[in-house]
Amino acid sequence: PPLHPTGVPCLFYDHLFTWGPELSTTITDLVKLRQRNAIHSDSHLDILCAEKDMYVARIGNRVTIKMGPRHDMGELLPK
Repeated sequence: PPLHPTGVPCLFYDHLFTWGPELSTTITDLVKLRQRNAIHSDSHLDILCAEKDMYVARIGNRVTIKMGPRHDMGELLPK
């Protein structure tokens, strides 16, 4: 089982409609990514790396996410 759930998105009105089009577009794209890949709150989650400068996780064996300032993912880069 995953170490934590993949989350239930909580969208704030201000983030979508008053903080500017760049943030709204990013949020909309992330919602579409979840929908396209059938990601839901209990989707399987594999945490591949959890370090201070990089977090990498694979969700549902379909989507890999990377957060943090480190660019070199080495062998964690999806093929």
